Amino acid sequence: AEYMGTQKDASSWSKERFNTLLNDQTIENDVYSCTLDSKLTKIEGEADSYMRKNTVIACFEWVIIGGWKGALRNSENKTTYEGTFEVTNLSDENKASELDVCVTCAQNTDDAYNVKEFMRLQGADFIREQLGKYMDDLRQVYSKDLILPTQKSASQSASGSGGTNVHKETLNNPIVTKGNGTGDADKTEKPEVQGAMKDLTLKEEFFCSPDDLFKVFTDKDAMRAFTRSNVDGDVKEGCSFALFGGAIRTTIVKSDPYKSVNLLWRHESWPADHMSSVEVKFELCDSGTNLQLIQKQIPASKLEDTQNGWKMHYFQAIKQTFGYGGRMF
Repeated sequence: AEYMGTQKDASSWSKERFNTLLNDQTIENDVYSCTLDSKLTKIEGEADSYMRKNTVIACFEWVIIGGWKGALRNSENKTTYEGTFEVTNLSDENKASELDVCVTCAQNTDDAYNVKEFMRLQGADFIREQLGKYMDDLRQVYSKDLILPTQKSASQSASGSGGTNVHKETLNNPIVTKGNGTGDADKTEKPEVQGAMKDLTLKEEFFCSPDDLFKVFTDKDAMRAFTRSNVDGDVKEGCSFALFGGAIRTTIVKSDPYKSVNLLWRHESWPADHMSSVEVKFELCDSGTNLQLIQKQIPASKLEDTQNGWKMHYFQAIKQTFGYGGRMF
């Protein structure tokens, strides 16, 4: 039988991961700025992962409560507003996009309401995105060493031509599972067919020159700054490099100084070896620079995550790091 009873208690690891993903995180735009508290008020639940029929099953259920503080930016009103956020349905039965994030505010004024609404919309989306990373990490990283060769695969490995280790090759592939809430073994997600692809167009205004924004997309030190991580590889035309701890792999195909950059780009959760094409254009405008991003051949099921990723981890991070979210004088 291929059932293997290997199981790992992931509760302690999960609590540490929640603190890393949520504590002291800032969500802001040109009008509002909110920061999650440095310590979560409540983390209650449990998580574990196990093997069934050589498939990783992640089971978890959590209630998370934390605090936040927010204020208006560039306003005469310097009041700091406070509130809480609560996630009650973080479980293997729900996707990150399905998580309920309840946001409250302690104050009751017009400005307090506006800050709370920003937190309820943009802040909640950020919290869902961070908890989505937890789900992926639990299934793909924490549970990776549960995959063990069965008698069948070991026999095939030993008898395979050229001594190829079949199981070792399988182990290096990403594990993506979908919970159905039944307790039965879930089916491993199959790579998407080439036809199930989508395109994406985004526009964003930055209060800086095209020269400055072009540098952010082509300079290694600038990338280190806004990603707050190492850049693995050479950042130059024709070379591949990794961002965000290897989650993103990019190649600069062509660059037209201060006008555009063409990239090959993929996320580690995409089907193996699949790359999308990205064109980033920089156009001078009265307030600074209009950026237009055109991305083609995105796996259909990853379109929303990709769009949110550009907005949160690129555009917002660039503005926050370099101050390109405020008007030029």
